[in-house]
Amino acid sequence: MTDETVSHAVDPSGRDAPLRDADSSVAHGTLADSQVEMAQTGLRRLGVANARVQHFGELARVIVDSSDIPVIAVEPLRSEVVNLVQSAGFTIVALDMTGTQL
Repeated sequence: MTDETVSHAVDPSGRDAPLRDADSSVAHGTLADSQVEMAQTGLRRLGVANARVQHFGELARVIVDSSDIPVIAVEPLRSEVVNLVQSAGFTIVALDMTGTQL
């Protein structure tokens, strides 16, 4: 095991599974790291400046400022976000509805 911060939560399949902290969820230089970077860069290009993406296997958890949630959760931007994150290699795209509190 690495130095990564790990907590427990229920994963999408309903099983109790370890989830890694957002800032240390992937090792640098891995495929997962490049998927996260590609998704975050794409979200910034769409105008979502403070977007973060967490990698949970095939699931990408997208975290944005609370004020951006109503913007990216509706069309046409919703489809653009889903397509962009899926093109980074994720199958499932989840929007964290709590958002960040900046």
